[in-house]
Amino acid sequence: MKQTCRTRIGALLLSGMLATVGAAGMIPSLSAIAAGDPNEKTADDLINNVTYHYYITGSDSCKLARVTNLGENWALTTKSELTIPSKIPNTNYTIKELGHNGEAFIHSNNANATRLNDLTLPKTVEKINDYALWDTELPNLETLGINLNKLKYCGNAFSSASHVSTLNVFDYNTADYNSVETVEDFETYFDLTNIKFKQYYASGIDSYYISNNASLDGELSFLNAISKTPFSKQLAYKYAQKIANENNFNDPSLSKQKKLEMIFNYVRTHVRYSTLHTTTGAVMGNLKNSALSPLALNSGVCGGYAHEFEMLCRASGFQISNSPQDSEVICINLPSHVANAVRFSPNGKYYILDCTTEYFLMTGHYRNPAEATLSTAYNYGLDVFTNSMTFTKEMVDPNHLNFGGDSYMIIDNQSGNDLSIEVFDKDYPSCIFADYISHKAPANPGHVSRNILQYHDSSKICTYISSYCYPAIKVGGGQTIDLTTTPLVSITVNGQQYIVKKEIRNFDYASTNFHRPAENATNLTQAQDPKVAYDNYYYITITKKK
Repeated sequence: MKQTCRTRIGALLLSGMLATVGAAGMIPSLSAIAAGDPNEKTADDLINNVTYHYYITGSDSCKLARVTNLGENWALTTKSELTIPSKIPNTNYTIKELGHNGEAFIHSNNANATRLNDLTLPKTVEKINDYALWDTELPNLETLGINLNKLKYCGNAFSSASHVSTLNVFDYNTADYNSVETVEDFETYFDLTNIKFKQYYASGIDSYYISNNASLDGELSFLNAISKTPFSKQLAYKYAQKIANENNFNDPSLSKQKKLEMIFNYVRTHVRYSTLHTTTGAVMGNLKNSALSPLALNSGVCGGYAHEFEMLCRASGFQISNSPQDSEVICINLPSHVANAVRFSPNGKYYILDCTTEYFLMTGHYRNPAEATLSTAYNYGLDVFTNSMTFTKEMVDPNHLNFGGDSYMIIDNQSGNDLSIEVFDKDYPSCIFADYISHKAPANPGHVSRNILQYHDSSKICTYISSYCYPAIKVGGGQTIDLTTTPLVSITVNGQQYIVKKEIRNFDYASTNFHRPAENATNLTQAQDPKVAYDNYYYITITKKK
């Protein structure tokens, strides 16, 4: 039975998150094992029929280095399910640390033997070392249990090929494990509501750390470690479903183009380009590129933006499979950057869509105009990510692009205030092209980063409008402004005066800068603005009247 109350963050039984991308775990040679380590102790567990290999780290504490078959020295081939006790049997040593010398502490990868599927860690664990739960040694591990109340640090314990997909949380109030299955479960057991993030440093990327709450470093480092597991992806998808329902992204009456516009604008106004850190200043480097970080914590970098966009499109009815060849929305790798590509027909070419740099439905060139291809595309997906999903696909030819006879519009709210903005046909107001709130107030103001991190500094959005209408705009629910005749209007919203300015700008089809270069990186990527019905577009600026 699920409980909603618990002590500080409760304890987590993790069954599905993974965190670190990377190489195979380090495996010592058989000769080294045979030689033995004089500091390594062993103890048999006759209840579970296993042997524990451990190192004494204090008068009453130890590090668990390995769990093996009873009386053996290396592998575990007899258990599909295992709960490890808090103390080494027949000793006074409490298990406070897992993993030794960059090794997984359980090796259960023999295809011809029983593989471990369900693991509950000792409730006393304070530290999980790098590679401790690496997928090459635990390829079938899907359910993991952990007590986060005790945890102080978790390294890169999982790889991006981990299969952990079920997370159960130990709750001291109920003395039992509860499964984290919903958004509400996550927000209960990762009880971050009252955490205060403060600016750590700002050098290219805004960075924030937890202030005066070192006791949460264990939970945060664990969240970072498991952020690329199927558990993390499936939880992110549940956030995406919730957001899609709240914002009607999945309305079947909407065109694909309109859905993309709405999702694009949501991402642009709900995520701050930033990274989060623990109290020690350790960057949560895996978390920042996950879909979970921007969807649940409103913070991320380009990978997080792209993965969030895919998740929201998946929750809004777009065709997305584990094969990018069959998907309408994909993620693409560019030099020092990640974005999305979308198409409107099963065999159609792709447009680039980049939430990080605010470009919507672009054609593009990769390195040179003759190579208009996407050569490293993938789906973030809901399961284990593999590089085998890369493929080559052509992009829309920039010289033959005419998007449905539409016109293009950019709306740039520079006032810094929350403003409702509507764009519609003046003669047919029910024909709406954009209806949103720039710098939208959070739906859940108690959630961690939604009441701590600022939203992205820019509230610029890009959209399409019909070229066969007379476009008009309302700002703050005020008067209707005819964009076909009015270049400059002064309006008043809640006692504040604003200037709404319209410009007609020309597209630069030669080389519009697309890539946001990393520090000291070379900008190798160019892309082009969409070639729509006309060679110019509307640029609407909203500023405070001085």
